Amino acid sequence: MHIRRLGILLTEIALGHTIQDVVYNVKRNDIEFDLDLNVAMPELTPIFRIREILSLVRSQASEDYGDAVAYCLNQGTPAERITEEDIVSFYDYVVTP
Repeated sequence: MHIRRLGILLTEIALGHTIQDVVYNVKRNDIEFDLDLNVAMPELTPIFRIREILSLVRSQASEDYGDAVAYCLNQGTPAERITEEDIVSFYDYVVTP
């Protein structure tokens, strides 16, 4: 999950906001993000789904940056199961662009 954590960090950098929580919603088969947008009343901050987050990232950064974030956020392989193919894929989608 370390690559997903990188995606979260890159999202925070692009949006200029802290991500308070990231949850995998089994019913929706989607990742949900709780951004620190309303510090005075955090209960009013909406939960964002992954496609909404990626849209925000692309609008604040660039298409290539958004693609790199998308790749990272969609990874779920634990560090001990990373293969050489995973490293090449990471390089191609995140480092090269």
